[in-house]
Amino acid sequence: MGKIKERINALLEKIKDDPDLVSLVRDMVDSCANYVDTVVNMENVINVYRFHVEDPSELRVMIQRLDQTRRIVHNTVISNVRIVDRLCKINGVEPVFGGLDEDRLAIAEFAKKVVDEFFEDRKK
Repeated sequence: MGKIKERINALLEKIKDDPDLVSLVRDMVDSCANYVDTVVNMENVINVYRFHVEDPSELRVMIQRLDQTRRIVHNTVISNVRIVDRLCKINGVEPVFGGLDEDRLAIAEFAKKVVDEFFEDRKK
């Protein structure tokens, strides 16, 4: 089990009797997975469509729309990470993220690590 998942489990152990708080933790993990999925889909669409779209302005508009969607999903991850780290502080456990929540890149990398750890620990 990875370090992030260990910290998540430490928090879950403290809040296990409150389904609303447990739901907040689940939402954070889900938003990390959704963000990674959004990034992969965006990069895939851009990679494929740049060969099929003849008008550069059409490609630019499509990329702007995709980027806006990615930004919204990223903002959701940031909000959820902030909430969960506050829950950690309130419950006296090590923060799940623990970094600067203004650092968008660090939170993006954190989201990827969360997904990697859950994927690695999957039932095989």
